[in-house]
Amino acid sequence: MMACEAGFVGSGLVGAGAAQARAARGVDVARARGGAAVAVPRVSRARLMMTTTSKPELDVQKQQLDVKELARGIERSQLSYRDVDCDKWSIELLYDGACSLCTAEANFLMKRDTGRGNIKFVDISSIEYDASEHHNVSYEQAMGRLHAIKRDGTIITGIDVFRETYAAIGLLWVYHLMQNPVVGWMAERAYDIWAENRLRITGRGELADIIRERERLLEEKNESECEDTCNIDW
Repeated sequence: MMACEAGFVGSGLVGAGAAQARAARGVDVARARGGAAVAVPRVSRARLMMTTTSKPELDVQKQQLDVKELARGIERSQLSYRDVDCDKWSIELLYDGACSLCTAEANFLMKRDTGRGNIKFVDISSIEYDASEHHNVSYEQAMGRLHAIKRDGTIITGIDVFRETYAAIGLLWVYHLMQNPVVGWMAERAYDIWAENRLRITGRGELADIIRERERLLEEKNESECEDTCNIDW
């Protein structure tokens, strides 16, 4: 298609150029015969190029520029990700991806952690979450209270998770502020109230109901995997 469009544009350019040349020769012939010269407007090269460039060719050129810009953006993102060692995390954050407020906080930390790689984010709401891979922190435990795991295997909960994750992204002033006995106590109390009522506040009901629904989904997943395995064996 591009070759056809290029041929069409090229033939148009040649045709226009030939027409201009014929017109110029006509003026010269008229003068040579003693006749009145007919004024033929001259067309500049730039204008000729503009008038002979078809809209399809402009669209193709724009698409080519868009593709090149997209490629440059991908290359930049690949370079930035190559600079990050994904295995150098210092703390593993277990967050509830089904909670809008929890996800907003995790997204904030992710943005601040870009280029650092200090935090490993684990969505416990995923059906693939396996407690055995995360120091046996169960789904129920992680849902009841915020959990994180340090690189050395130390498990921390509650407001301590905020202290450590904020320190990991370079917001040390938050860490030191929460170290203040009064501020720390107030933060602990506020978090305890939030953790106890989080599901009701966000309109998700009771934890027991959520756990039962998760167990049902896990059973369906296991049955589906078993059927797939049996069919393959058969």
